[in-house]
Amino acid sequence: MNPNLMQGIALSGIVVILILASKIQPVKFTLRTMIPVSFLSLISLILVNLSVMVPLFGFPSLRFGFSQLPILLSGALFGPWWGALAGILEDLLELASGTIISPFFGFTLNKALLGFIPGLVFWGAKKLPWSVDKLVIGLAVLMVGGSALVLATTDSIIVGLSTITLGWDLKLILMALSILVFPMAWWVQTKLNIPITDKHQFALWVVIIALCELFINVILTATWLQTMYGIPFAVQVVIRLVKANFFIPINAILMALLTPIIKRVIRS
Repeated sequence: MNPNLMQGIALSGIVVILILASKIQPVKFTLRTMIPVSFLSLISLILVNLSVMVPLFGFPSLRFGFSQLPILLSGALFGPWWGALAGILEDLLELASGTIISPFFGFTLNKALLGFIPGLVFWGAKKLPWSVDKLVIGLAVLMVGGSALVLATTDSIIVGLSTITLGWDLKLILMALSILVFPMAWWVQTKLNIPITDKHQFALWVVIIALCELFINVILTATWLQTMYGIPFAVQVVIRLVKANFFIPINAILMALLTPIIKRVIRS
């Protein structure tokens, strides 16, 4: 893939997202919105530096962390336009601080989508009559089924400088964990009495996290890294799908807990 062409496509995508978000949500510049959005972008930058990067084919390309959560909150609390802007601002802060070594508009698009998607989903839940529960089940089946399929057809992966052979014993273990992670997370939440009072909001967060993991982390990020470094798309998808299955319930529970807390802080 031509890197310059992909840069142009990604930049066009950013512009389209901002225009679409402004149509959905009339933009009003107030300190009550601008200050929290800026603060959440700064928190995201701090969490980026606390994330752990795992190398694939010698390049640090698989991130484990929670830096996306403040951007997701921006979109959920202030709408798709401010969410997208929070993601773009965080990317610019990474560039200014030297965290980003090789700027690429594709990753800026990823950050914009991280804020845009929750704003769009919460807006859609209010405006359009659709069944959240059915969507949650459909996305869970898609993620688990996709993970099982790619695991079944993959024999080895390269992490750093090591080649890991995927025998059927390891494949079956990973498949089982992928299937069980959703009920396990819910069981842990119940046993620890984690106070998720709004089940509808929790379901919305499952939808949001699943969409972000599938569309941004699995598809787009793998595409950008193949364009930049030549890391095979198919190999990335294997690891990213398995990772996504674990992070969806964890992040959904965290977001369902954080959203009402941050709302109260902002209102005060």
